[in-house]
Amino acid sequence: MVVISVTRWRLWSFGYLAPLMRETLKSVRQAKHSPGFLGGDLLRNAKNAFWTLTAWKDAAAMNAYRSRGAHHGVVPKLLD
Repeated sequence: MVVISVTRWRLWSFGYLAPLMRETLKSVRQAKHSPGFLGGDLLRNAKNAFWTLTAWKDAAAMNAYRSRGAHHGVVPKLLD
């Protein structure tokens, strides 16, 4: 069964933009090379909220992506 993931996070300060974009590009690269990745997009709205939309072959593929590599390393940093 295809799994769709939608996430949202807000950029509170433009001082975080450069490091955040660097980590985001690493995660995008990881996703594109992950087994089971079907496609995705990154969007920004007017109030500096960023949205991700990804599609995965199944939950196992999505969980494998999010639990290792660049994505796994950056998620705890988002809480800071």
